Amino acid sequence: MASRINLPWCEPDPACNDAARLCAEVKDDLERISQLQSQFPDRFYLIKFEDLVASVELETEKLYKFLGMPVTDSVKAFLCKHTQSNETRDNPFSTIRHSNTVALGWKSKLSNETIAKITDVCAPTLKMLGFL
Repeated sequence: MASRINLPWCEPDPACNDAARLCAEVKDDLERISQLQSQFPDRFYLIKFEDLVASVELETEKLYKFLGMPVTDSVKAFLCKHTQSNETRDNPFSTIRHSNTVALGWKSKLSNETIAKITDVCAPTLKMLGFL
């Protein structure tokens, strides 16, 4: 939810700014993905953003292995450039971020009260994702 704060078009749109709605949609997506993974285990690979940014190279290697592709030097260079940047976050649409900062940035953007409310309404989804 914190990343949506920088998007002016999101505030007036309940489909964008309602945590309960977003989490219900994510939960529905996770349930569908689970069904599809059972049917087609070689076609779906689920990775959490937090896992990816915590171990960019390792998770990228696992993803590429799943796809049957090598991780090339150009991919490694791209990842380094786009995940270890010290550039500012002035542009919410930029693809360049310092990934460790981004993954936990919501903690400094949202109040404890807001985090508690989101955690409460999103508990089923957060459990499915392994966060609770």
